[in-house]
Amino acid sequence: SGLCYPPGSFATAEELADLCGELTAYGRPYCTHLRSEGRALMASVREALRVAQAARVPLHVSHVKTFGRAHWWKIEALERALADARAAGWDVTADRYPYTAAMTDLETIFPDRLLAGGREKAVARLTRRRSREAFQRAALRGRRLRWDQILISTAAEPARRFQGKTVAAAAEEMGLDPFDAVVELLVSTQLHVTAIFFEMSEENVERILRWPFVCVGSDSAARSFSGPTATGCPHPRAFGSCARFLGEYVLARRLMPLAEGVRRLTDLPARRFGLAERGRLRPGAFADVVLFDSRRIRDAATYADPFRPSEGIRHLVVNGRAVLADGRSTGARPGRVLRA
Repeated sequence: SGLCYPPGSFATAEELADLCGELTAYGRPYCTHLRSEGRALMASVREALRVAQAARVPLHVSHVKTFGRAHWWKIEALERALADARAAGWDVTADRYPYTAAMTDLETIFPDRLLAGGREKAVARLTRRRSREAFQRAALRGRRLRWDQILISTAAEPARRFQGKTVAAAAEEMGLDPFDAVVELLVSTQLHVTAIFFEMSEENVERILRWPFVCVGSDSAARSFSGPTATGCPHPRAFGSCARFLGEYVLARRLMPLAEGVRRLTDLPARRFGLAERGRLRPGAFADVVLFDSRRIRDAATYADPFRPSEGIRHLVVNGRAVLADGRSTGARPGRVLRA
């Protein structure tokens, strides 16, 4: 469930529990993007736990975080809630990407009611001055949006020229107030704008990655260095998450032993999502193998230049066939859809 996005944001806990009941026979977890990761973070965590308990299924919290400077202090309560649930016998896990910026749709700065009824109605509301003023008050209530810390990632025409620029810079170029610039961007593209929000604490990222039940994921769509997905200015997590976690957090900062860092990328997620014979090096398992230089492993992708491969990866074997050899692509594509 993606409960901070329509239409999921309109679902009730009771509806979610009914849907999760279908998972019981399969032993699969209820995976949720919490309803709120800021103002209502703890209420959202309690809701997720309540849904999983009612349906008697495991719980997996997707890219767990404390979003927004005003809510960083909630890390204590967040850790305690998840740890207490696990201590009480609940099967609870989570995932996290090793960056302090999130990427999502730009219109998420507005309340859910803006998007009720679909995209066309949302655009119509934004074009009406009275509605726009109401949404501005709602978007700014209780927080200070830092327009120079919101980076436009992808945008449809006619706003594509703003990709890679902050909202503050785009507004200046458009000759508009930043809020009015956001409205113009969303209306002109029919809401097809994503943005990167620099709203997380490095200290909290480190703390979450230390939790032994947290695996590492990119929270990114699949991207390539060429072709139709090589567009826009995506979050560098698309290319750098695994190498950054190993090189920076495991080896440089020593948050955990290297073997444990590898487990967070391989065995833990494979077991959590029921990927049989994956995630471990042992006879009879599928030969998915990454060989890297622990002295050189690092992410090279940046927010300004995200389409850069990570460094230090020597060889990659997928289903027993070499995909990278001595750092170069072999052209082989032996991957397959993984089914439970």
